[in-house]
Amino acid sequence: MDARIFMDSLQNKDISKPLIKAVDTDDIVGAVLRIHLIAELLIDSWISARTSCPNIFGSNKKDRILIECSKKISIAERLGLPGNVCKVISKINTIRNDFAHKINPDDIKEDDMVGLIQSATNMVNETSEAPIEDHTLRINDENEVLKYEITIKSPPELNKYKLLMILLLAMKIITNHVAKNHKGKWDSNYSQFDYSVKLSN
Repeated sequence: MDARIFMDSLQNKDISKPLIKAVDTDDIVGAVLRIHLIAELLIDSWISARTSCPNIFGSNKKDRILIECSKKISIAERLGLPGNVCKVISKINTIRNDFAHKINPDDIKEDDMVGLIQSATNMVNETSEAPIEDHTLRINDENEVLKYEITIKSPPELNKYKLLMILLLAMKIITNHVAKNHKGKWDSNYSQFDYSVKLSN
């Protein structure tokens, strides 16, 4: 496992922009698609780092290898990504696919959300993280005034934020696994490998 490849892959794509846009948009389709793109990038980055091959899927549009996200998740699991994390990413992929095949999707299906929350609960329970019910996502307005405080038990109209919170938990767990399995010496840029995200819109 090469943590530098993992972090470089995430930094090269500047995931902060789609994260902020997912929060800012009232368009649920745009939010789901952006969250899914970040989830797939996490999988791509894991595979690249695990194989020590930063351009395993190609470096540009001309040499890009196209593989379905579900297949990438299977590859990542075979390369050591914990199964419970893969289930969460798979659920996000299912939600994205549901949205892609509807003409006018208006929200995340409740059954999909229940399944995602159960998978996320299992994922968190396999770590030293606090129980999922104790996690909170705070969304501030442009004046840094608290707009929403999201928990896993927030009402369905806040499902896009719960989806985002689950993605961020998966991101933290994945980066902790990368750090734990890193081979070689840490350089000064990666000496502390704890990923935290503060979101505001």
